[in-house]
Parts: sequence; structure tokens; C-alpha cells
Amino acid sequence: MQLNALLLKIWAMRHYTLIAGTGWLIDYSSYLALIHLAHVPVFIAANVGILLGSAFAYVFATRYVFSGASWMKWWIFIAFTFATTEIWSGGIALLAHAGLWPVLAKVAITPLSFYTNYLFMGWLQEGRIRWLG
Repeated sequence: MQLNALLLKIWAMRHYTLIAGTGWLIDYSSYLALIHLAHVPVFIAANVGILLGSAFAYVFATRYVFSGASWMKWWIFIAFTFATTEIWSGGIALLAHAGLWPVLAKVAITPLSFYTNYLFMGWLQEGRIRWLG
């Protein structure tokens, strides 16, 4: 019985996964373009990419996954995103500075940022933390 409940929760995350995945593609492609085409430092490129991808994910996730979009929640999410962007960008920059290829540094941080955004969106939009769906 518990396996079925877990599978249902994972299935419920599919919409968020698609939306966040698209946001990540926006983030990742912006990040790579800034690093390789514009020669922007890793930390700044990570900041820009994360902000672009997060804005996309917020707009679509509030429409298709979470209920209760509002301007106040938008600004709270933006404040959260700015704070966590500094953390994730710093982590990416540290990994890249330690010798990890910037592409892999970004990939290494992605699961952490993806899951913390999901938890925060659940709390912000529905007043509860959605651990798995």
C-alpha cells in the first residue's frame, strides 16, 4: 500500500518536473552562452541563468502545479530566488574554481536547487511543504 502512495506522489510531481526542467534548460543554456560566447565569469553567468529559469518556472508552476498565484507571492519568491541564487552560484563558482568543468559544476548543483525550489513553492503557494508531491 505504501509503495502505491509513493508512486502516486512521484507521478504528481510530473508537471512540476516538466516545468522546472524547461526552466532549467533556459537557465543552463543562458549560463553556457554567457560563459562560452560572452566570456562572463561563472558566478555572474550562474546568477543570470538561475534568475531567468526560476522566473519561467514560477510563472508556469503557479498556473499548472500550485494554486494561488499573486503579486505578493511573486515578490516573496523573487526574494527567495535572489537569496538562494547567491548560494547556488557561489557553489557553482567554487566547484569551477576547484577545477571542475563549469558545465559539470552546474549539473552538480541542480538537484539541490531543484528540490529546494519545489519545497519552497509548495510552502509559498499552498502553505505546506510537499516533500514528494
